[in-house]
Amino acid sequence: MGSLLSKWFGNFGKKQCAERNKCLDILNIVLDGEATEEQKEYLESHIDLCLPCLNDYKLEKTIKELLQSKCENPQVPTGLIEAIKSKISEKTV
Repeated sequence: MGSLLSKWFGNFGKKQCAERNKCLDILNIVLDGEATEEQKEYLESHIDLCLPCLNDYKLEKTIKELLQSKCENPQVPTGLIEAIKSKISEKTV
């Protein structure tokens, strides 16, 4: 357990991870739902030991969830929908 704590606290004061680019790449793949099991396991074990990457993960996940919630149910005026359908009908006829 001591080595686990020393690994975690060893990264505690650092501003960035030594493997930041790799971690960000894998983090985005995981959040996009396109990661392999190996990539998921790597990220899970890595963020257990690396506070900067854990913070990156939390931030990216929050941003993605916020954007997704804002895009899921857009409020589109009914008149606009009908105008678009009408224009499409005119082009196909």
